[in-house]
Amino acid sequence: MGRLWVPGAPGDAVVLTGAEAAGVWEDGQGGSLVLAGDGTFTASSACGSYFDPQSRATSGFGLASVKTGTGTWDLRSASPIGGGKPQSTLHIAFGPDGVSGSYEATGTTAAPMLWTYIGDPDDGERCILKRAAVSGAHGETRSEPGTGATVPVSARVP
Repeated sequence: MGRLWVPGAPGDAVVLTGAEAAGVWEDGQGGSLVLAGDGTFTASSACGSYFDPQSRATSGFGLASVKTGTGTWDLRSASPIGGGKPQSTLHIAFGPDGVSGSYEATGTTAAPMLWTYIGDPDDGERCILKRAAVSGAHGETRSEPGTGATVPVSARVP
């Protein structure tokens, strides 16, 4: 009998500060997650593994694996049980329905990623969010999620 191999985390575990996590994260399929420094977020068709506390449904099992909305986020860092490199976990909660999700931080500090399995990990479907491209040392710009328009980094994203 063969053994199923499921791809795991893309890269090494990374610890992020709140300031490093804040910003625009994109999934490469047109979805984005904008984490504001005040602990709020805006999601636009952002992929993830979500849980609905009212219906008890999860992504891959009766709940969509993309979501749009707003809510709050927090970041926690810990070492895995049994030791190993510490890693940050981003937790998001949509308001007012309470749907939630979480992502593990991997990659490098210079090029971090947020990722999670969608549905059954044995299926190997993953959501990977990468920091949006930023250009220029002064007057930095980024692509506006959903439109591709270039806007100043200092501009507040709704």
